[in-house]
Order: sequence, then C-alpha cells, then structure tokens
Amino acid sequence: MRTEPSAPPRPFFEAAGGSPTSRRLLLISPRFPPAQDVGALRWQKMARYAAERGWELDVITFPPEYVESPEWRTLADLPPGTRVYGIPSPVVPIARLIDSVWRLLRMLRSKVANHASDDVGASTSPGPQGRPDSLLRSEIRWSLTELRTYVRAYNVWVTCAVAARWARQASALARHILAPGVHDAIISSGPPHAAHDAARLTSRYSGIPFVIDMRDVLGLTQRFLESVASPLMFHVIQRQERRLVNEAALVVVNTDVVRSAMIQEYPEARDRILTVTNGFDDDSLPR
Repeated sequence: MRTEPSAPPRPFFEAAGGSPTSRRLLLISPRFPPAQDVGALRWQKMARYAAERGWELDVITFPPEYVESPEWRTLADLPPGTRVYGIPSPVVPIARLIDSVWRLLRMLRSKVANHASDDVGASTSPGPQGRPDSLLRSEIRWSLTELRTYVRAYNVWVTCAVAARWARQASALARHILAPGVHDAIISSGPPHAAHDAARLTSRYSGIPFVIDMRDVLGLTQRFLESVASPLMFHVIQRQERRLVNEAALVVVNTDVVRSAMIQEYPEARDRILTVTNGFDDDSLPR
C-alpha cells in the first residue's frame, strides 16, 4: 500500500525578505514573540545579531493561542527570513483522568461541607489552605505522613511528562525543518528544560551541534513553587542538567556569577561555558 508523504510543516509567521542561499540556525524556545516576557525578548533582540553574521532563524515555540496577551508587533522586529513554528503544550491522558477525578472529589466534598453548614444555620465556604507560594530549597524534604508531599511529587511527575512529550514533538518537527548543508547549529533557550531536551534529541538525530542558552539554571535555584517543591524535583533537575551539559557544544548563561557557579558544578565543561548577558535599549529614561 502506497502512502503519501506528509506535508512539510508551515510556520505561523515568516518575515519577508529572506535569502534562499542564507545559512540558518534552528532555535527551540518556548518563549518567543508574540510572547512579551523576558525569555521572549532575549531572542527577539538576539535574532538581529545572528542576522548580522549571516544567519537566518527557524524557530520552534508555543503557538500564539498558547500565549497570554500576544503582542503581534514584536514579530515585525524580527530580521528577514525568520520563520516561526508552533508546537502546543501536550496533554498527558492519565494525568487528565486523575485531575478530573480529583476535581470531582473536591466538588463532592464542597457540597457535603455546605450541606453540613446549612444544618447548623451558618453559611461557610472552603477557605484557603494557608500554603506559601514557594519554599526555600532548605525547607523541602520528604514526609511519609504528609499528603502534600505526595501531591507535590505527583505534580513534578506531570510537569516532567508534559515537558518530555513536548520535547519529542518539537524534535520531530525539527527533523522536518532541518536542511542538510543549510543549518549550522541548533540552539535551545529555556527554561523550561523541554527546549534543551528537544535540541539534544535533534542533535543526536542530525549530527548538528547544539548550544544551550540557559536563561535560568534550575540546578542553582534556591526557591521553588510550592506545588512542585519536592525532593523529586532536585533529582530530576540534577540528572537532566548533567546530561545536557555533557552533550552540548556550548552552554551559555547570562551572568558571570552564574558562569562561575556552573564551572564549579561542572569543571569538566569549563571551556564550553560562557556568558552572553542580556542587553538594554538606549532609550532615554523619563524623569
């Protein structure tokens, strides 16, 4: 049975004026225009320096519908030939099932509590849990008797499962985009680490070297969101970052302080760790 070849992927944005003979870079960055946060701004501005050195960009990021308050004008700032592709955040079926059951249980518990309060002539509603927004690394530990310990570990598992699935999908898309003799490097910008994993997988497949742009080094983070403040997170981060650093052609961080800390953690990669700072605009500040 003959099967038709799959259609080539199409970008949701392409800056006009590109050259068919230009060398290209593949950038995998979940944060990119039309998003407006710092992660998106870093490579929105860095793209012009790549263009000055003769490279045009192919970018894999989240599609616009996954961006809160997209700013379409930021796309106009991208240099000619930039192509932007979207990969949505995937769903893990078993996690969706568990979340549905958990919401149902909470709804039933709320109804029982409201019914009990009506019997005593008072109207109450479930109050906040009183949890902090985040925890210091030194405060995070296992507790066999505390339910929240297991909930946090589950949240870490879900986060990692979603990230791994996105990385595989991004890598599959990258294989369609890469052109032999055209793309010189694969660059990943994160967090999330899903971007770096996607670049690593694509590099293994294609033989093209990959560069990690670590806007934040999770292994050095001292405070975590309460929902994922689990020792399991430390284990996952340490294992993942060591594998990435070992396989990357270059590891880029954004301050010299972080570079020193990374070299202390990974002395064998000293010559491959470098600093590229965030820039700033020369606009005059208002009084």
